[in-house]
Amino acid sequence: MKLPVIDFVKDNFEEKHVKNILFKEDKWSFEKEYRLHKFWPRVVTKEERYVLLPTDCIVEIILGKNISKENETEIVDVVNQKYRNVKITKSKI
Repeated sequence: MKLPVIDFVKDNFEEKHVKNILFKEDKWSFEKEYRLHKFWPRVVTKEERYVLLPTDCIVEIILGKNISKENETEIVDVVNQKYRNVKITKSKI
């Protein structure tokens, strides 16, 4: 897939956002990921942005190879506390 061109002059905010968030190159097709995104018609609070997911909906977390030690530790700590059955791996790519 060829990535869509983002026209920073002609595209409105939503068009830019969709092109930036929801498309990826074919070379990343091996990633079996789901991208969830919610559009709001107005400015929302931080609390409104939270999404509650059932704990069994996450089965694996793949950490990027360049993740900071601080972020890795934070994620591992949360997983160990709340998602004990989730597999954590670190990407080599």
